[in-house]
Amino acid sequence: MLRALHEAHQRVHLLHKELEESQRATQRLEQQLAEREKQLRQLQDEIRQLKVTLHDREVTEKQLQEKITRWQKQILAANTAREYQALQNQIESARLQLSALEDEMLELMDKLERRQLELPQREQAVAETRQELQHLQQQRRERLHLIQERLNQAQVDVAQLESQLPGELLETYQRLVRRGAKDALAAVEHGSCMGCFTGTTLQMQQDLRLNRPVVCKSCGRILYLVESV
Repeated sequence: MLRALHEAHQRVHLLHKELEESQRATQRLEQQLAEREKQLRQLQDEIRQLKVTLHDREVTEKQLQEKITRWQKQILAANTAREYQALQNQIESARLQLSALEDEMLELMDKLERRQLELPQREQAVAETRQELQHLQQQRRERLHLIQERLNQAQVDVAQLESQLPGELLETYQRLVRRGAKDALAAVEHGSCMGCFTGTTLQMQQDLRLNRPVVCKSCGRILYLVESV
């Protein structure tokens, strides 16, 4: 009976672990999806910002070219050397600004092109992770039903076996269960407690053979005999 009770507790423990691991696996994939979606949004935002910046630079470039064209017309009609030189200085300054602006625009276009090439990869990673998560969630829903059935049965088995515990063991058992149900009992194999691997005395072994309650003197677990008598 003690052996059956121990095995029932272990089944409950393993089924709870399976539920927890299934939940953790789903959470890990959800976190991965959230991170990849965040990276995708950041890339999309960066691409939009690059396009806006590039458009602003194109507008500025057009304005500078229009100014240069206007000043070139004005310089032909200059009446004094001073006016001519002032217009010439403005044109030179605008051309320097235009050159720097064109360099900046080339860098922006290069960066934009590289980011746009990254976009399909990020989108594919998000789509694959989302599909993987949906598949895992479906598997988990199907598996949860079976696990819950087994867990319910194991808990029924535990309750039935607990009701058979002798009074002298009940208080010890309840105390141990509060500490951890799967560690409340331990088998004795080859004369040793399998909970803490401490040897048992001959008297303890004799009591076990006579189905008397025995508690490990080292770890406090309730013992039961595995070897056939």
